[in-house]
Amino acid sequence: MFALGNRLVPVDNSLIFINFMSLLRAKRTDSLTNRFF
Repeated sequence: MFALGNRLVPVDNSLIFINFMSLLRAKRTDSLTNRFF
């Protein structure tokens, strides 16, 4: 995936960051019950 080219890296990082923030928001609601982050 990273072998596609360095020009795609910033775009992939931004998408991964957005997905990571959505995961953090999901984990934040789950952490209230699971305490597992």
